[in-house]
Amino acid sequence: MAETRSTLFDDRLPPRGQILGRPSPERARQFMPFAALRGYYDLIRERERVPEKRRDLAQEDIERLSEVLARLTKGQMVRARYYDRDAYVTREGVVTRIDPVAHELTVVTTRIRFEDLLEIEALP
Repeated sequence: MAETRSTLFDDRLPPRGQILGRPSPERARQFMPFAALRGYYDLIRERERVPEKRRDLAQEDIERLSEVLARLTKGQMVRARYYDRDAYVTREGVVTRIDPVAHELTVVTTRIRFEDLLEIEALP
């Protein structure tokens, strides 16, 4: 009699990995985040930017930036403050590329022209 109950119980269970006849990946999809206002948070971040004019660097500041850029290596963590469109922005991340010919520094995926840099610091 014990065997009869276990076979009846096993027949009622859905196949392994499925709940209510729905595969697991389909079930997980219902818990994915939903952005009802697509682009809203990007717009808010843009509004937070305070427009400011580009600053002219003194000769000693330019030399200091050149020294720091000369010592940078690919894979190093940096914090860079640079001019982007209408305001100064700070970007922190790993240096993925240094192009002395094109005068560009790439931090993660952000390209920064050397002439747009205000300050740069190597992080430990």
